[in-house]
Amino acid sequence: SFTSNSYIASSENSLSHPLGLVIDSSGALYVADTGNNRILYYPSGSTTATRVYGQNGSMTGSASSSSIGLSSNSLSSPNGLALDSSGGLYISDYGNNRVLYFPSGNTTATKVYGQSESMFSNAQNYGGVSSQSLNSPSGITIDSTGRLYIADTGNNRVLYY
Repeated sequence: SFTSNSYIASSENSLSHPLGLVIDSSGALYVADTGNNRILYYPSGSTTATRVYGQNGSMTGSASSSSIGLSSNSLSSPNGLALDSSGGLYISDYGNNRVLYFPSGNTTATKVYGQSESMFSNAQNYGGVSSQSLNSPSGITIDSTGRLYIADTGNNRVLYY
């Protein structure tokens, strides 16, 4: 049976305000669990998540992004998702004004866009409005040649990398 709840404890089987979705070449599903400040990974054919991005890797962590700090393993209101041809995952980390890149199968980000390459900053337009700063990024996509496009919502523009 399907029910709606105003709050469900964070687990591998719960979602809060899911926004973004992407499916990889094997049929696995990634879901932006925005209200829980995380991304969940569901293997093809499964309805139970087996991997979490954000919340320092905890399936049952607090839904509060501020309780886990700012790092390469934290997210705040993630919403946009994109996969590159090697299975690397890009996440628009809306609340932290950045986009993070996670190599295939890895839940620790190795690259950051929008914060002058700092994993520990989340300022809007860090360093001033430029081609390297972001303000509330949302939609993201990768084209067939691997170029990244970011909808920089707060600055009313789209950036191309």
